[in-house]
Amino acid sequence: MPVSDPHEKEASTGLREQLRELATQLEPPFDWVELEHRAQRRLAQARARGVLRGIAASVALVLLVVAARHELDARRPVSPLASQPSTPSPAARVSEAPPSDLPPDLQRWLVTPPDPHAIVHVGTRLAVADLQDRIVTMDAMLNEARLARLSPPQLEAIQAQRASLVDSLVWVRYADTLASEVPR
Repeated sequence: MPVSDPHEKEASTGLREQLRELATQLEPPFDWVELEHRAQRRLAQARARGVLRGIAASVALVLLVVAARHELDARRPVSPLASQPSTPSPAARVSEAPPSDLPPDLQRWLVTPPDPHAIVHVGTRLAVADLQDRIVTMDAMLNEARLARLSPPQLEAIQAQRASLVDSLVWVRYADTLASEVPR
């Protein structure tokens, strides 16, 4: 852009000269070697942060797997037979007299032994819901493992656990279908 005013031209020339003199008076803050050195240092720091993030993600994933496993173990029902002390046989119970403060019908019912060949129908809703919850948890773990770029053997182990849960769900649904065909 041309300068038409002589005062502006004189001011811009003076400013140019001052800037040129300033460039020769001051040394540059760093040269090309220092610039490369700083870039290398930043790159090394970024790599170290990446490694630390990878380690942190791996630790978080391991903790998540341990916590999920602990939660699933805590949810697993305990067999009522395992928690009870040994119960006497039905014959031994028949010989015991029921408490006398009970109504006579209830006393007779308590004295008679149960039918050993009784078929009990148990709903599968809780088992299906539990398996579905566990499959969703495994899906979340699998997604996190993929984002953390775990090694293929680790991914395959999680996929195998998920496949096992899906297989169990299929078997429970199949058993439910068979049970629904049995007359009650």
